[in-house]
Parts: sequence; structure tokens; C-alpha cells
Amino acid sequence: MDSQQPYGREDLMKIIEEHLKETDKSQKYDQQLNKSSEKIFEIMENLNIWELKYRIRDHVKGLKELFNEIYEYVKEKTDISEIKKSNTVAYSYCKKFSNELILCENDIIMYLYEDKEFLCLLDTQQSPYHIKCPHHDDKRLRYSHQITSFIDSIKEKILDIHKILYPKLPEYHTRTDISMDLDKPKKAIPELSINGNSVIYDEGIFYMKVTLQ
Repeated sequence: MDSQQPYGREDLMKIIEEHLKETDKSQKYDQQLNKSSEKIFEIMENLNIWELKYRIRDHVKGLKELFNEIYEYVKEKTDISEIKKSNTVAYSYCKKFSNELILCENDIIMYLYEDKEFLCLLDTQQSPYHIKCPHHDDKRLRYSHQITSFIDSIKEKILDIHKILYPKLPEYHTRTDISMDLDKPKKAIPELSINGNSVIYDEGIFYMKVTLQ
């Protein structure tokens, strides 16, 4: 039987060199695989954000139309000539019994402005389903029934957004901040970002921040 000759120094160096080459290839492959995985995750995450943004946008359109209706109705029932801005805060406590049945308790505060001048206040805790305009107080009761309809619609539209953001939560508290400023330029493409417990939707003229508390 032939005896195996021991490796010389040059032979050992070649073997080590070849091994290092293969190891380097393997490491590079692993790095490329990791980069590819990260890229795929990033693409999937962006696709989810993209889908989320446009699903929310459909409901934002309804909220903007509703706010404009409130502006027009208040102007019609008072001698207010122009409403340019509103700031709204909605506090919601919701409990989900099924996909079709979600019950919420809501408190809504809305401020109406002409430029920087405060005009009117809606506060469902202080005066449910009424808007109070300090300089037009005699008009308040005349449009209270219509305001009931407006407030119920705001609650429904905010709940529709909650269903998109929190489809699996059985119970939750949220704060929704909405600013609508007619003097601000509208962004061609809405922006959506997620920061901790907050989701921010921004299209310039309309800004909304929903925070899970």
C-alpha cells in the first residue's frame, strides 16, 4: 500500500489560501444575502406604508368634506364671513366585540378660526352637540340639531381610520389631533410616518396625528 506523503510548506500554503478564498466567498454571499433580506424587508415595509397611506387618504377626503360642511353651515347661521382654519382633538375609548361591532366613547373639541382670530368652539363635554361662537351666542340653539349630525359623522370617520390602524386590538384609547388650514399649500403626495405609538398623515392643508395611549 502506498504511503501518503506529508504536505510540504508550499502545499500547505496553497490549501490554506484556497480555504480562505472559499471562506471569503461564503462571507460575501452571506453579506449579500443579509443585504438582500434587509432590502426585501424595506420594500415590504414601504409597500405596507404605501397601502396604509392611500387607504387612510380615502377617509381623510371624507373628513375634509365634512369639515367644509361645518364651516359653511356655521357661516350660514351667523354673520361670520370666513373660516380659514380649525383645530380638532378627539379622545376615543373603543372596545371591539366583533369585526362588525365596535363601540366607542368619544370626546371632541373643535376650534374654528379666521386667520389667527378665534371664532367658535365645539366641546362635547361642556356643551354636547353645540357650537358656541362668543360673538354670535344668540345663534347657538338654531343649529344644534345639525351639529349633532356633524359630530356623529366625525366619530364614524375617525372610527373608520381606527379600523385600518388597529384591526386586531380588542380595546384601545386614542387621541386624534386634526388641523385643517385652508391657507397652507396642499402637498402633491401625502406623507405618512409612524413614530412610536403615533401615526402622522400630512398633506399640508390637512394634518392628522393618531396616538395610541
